[in-house]
Amino acid sequence: MPFKKNGKDKIYKSKDYRRRLYGRTAQRKNFQKTPIEKTLSPLKSVSEISLILQIIRRYSKSKGYEYWATKHNLRVASDTVLSMREKDFQSLAQLDNSIKKSADKRQSLQEKNQKLEKKIETLSMSMEQAHNVNKYRQVYQGIQEKSR
Repeated sequence: MPFKKNGKDKIYKSKDYRRRLYGRTAQRKNFQKTPIEKTLSPLKSVSEISLILQIIRRYSKSKGYEYWATKHNLRVASDTVLSMREKDFQSLAQLDNSIKKSADKRQSLQEKNQKLEKKIETLSMSMEQAHNVNKYRQVYQGIQEKSR
């Protein structure tokens, strides 16, 4: 296979290619993550929790964090208002009512599902019993005929 001259071959790549590539991927992975979100991960011990709390306290004192927090809170609030408008909710009372209705509907569906599961269980047991009767009918009849 001849050398590729379009720059894709390993020979033509610069020495810090991997470093630059890793830097780009690391930036993409950590895009729009706050310093607190970066530190919060599955916790293993009490010492890690205390360390994370110290970091949170340190970041919460800085002006940059306060600026980010207010900006983030405004974005979240505007997103909720826009989603409420898209779903035709004019007030929080309407939203609460629709949540209650959907919860009631979900509860009734769960109750119906439980009733249906009980019916399915009884039907499966009766089908199994019918299968056993059909399976052993000839044996039982043969035993009765021998005893006569």
